[in-house]
Amino acid sequence: MGRLRQYTQAPYDDALGDQTKQFLDWVTTSINTLVGQNLTLQQGFAALNQPTVNPSTAQLVSAGSRPQSITTAFTFVPTSTGVTFYWDGTNGSQPLSIYRDDGTVVSPVVGNQTVSGLSPSTTYYFYPYYDETLGAVRWAVVSGVSIGTPGYAFITKNILANQQQIMRNHIPLASGLAITGVTTTASGTGSQGSGGNGGGGGAFGTGGRLV
Repeated sequence: MGRLRQYTQAPYDDALGDQTKQFLDWVTTSINTLVGQNLTLQQGFAALNQPTVNPSTAQLVSAGSRPQSITTAFTFVPTSTGVTFYWDGTNGSQPLSIYRDDGTVVSPVVGNQTVSGLSPSTTYYFYPYYDETLGAVRWAVVSGVSIGTPGYAFITKNILANQQQIMRNHIPLASGLAITGVTTTASGTGSQGSGGNGGGGGAFGTGGRLV
């Protein structure tokens, strides 16, 4: 929309009282001032004086706190050079289900992920999450830090990877993988374990059984 036209005077009617005329003069002056700033008429979010949303204010109503979602468990099978994670109903796992605190449920999400290229008898940390936009399980990656093939493993706990888990539209999964980690077996041996619930209330089970 182009520049708005200014008004030279307010509408006039002999039947109007003095206060009404004064009000119309004030409205005309105010409109002309705004037009002089070349303001255009807009609607919706763009029309706000400060079109920025602050989710920490009480004015916004959350549809559910993503970090407090409850999820079913992952299981994992480590070898001397890698780890395979399952959330597909095999190897003691369940198809992934996500229970949000707004009462909605995402289910089932099925899949598995192998990370190879690791060293024997070494503890690694992992940061999986559910991407609400993509509708899929993803893993945090930090350039120059995470290792393996693909590069989802960390040899130390990493706050940037943890940050990726809790970004908006991300639901953290298998919290035990970032707290206790997974230890690969000694060279030439194998073992099976599983991992604890994700989200805000997840816990890592005994003996590496649940993440």
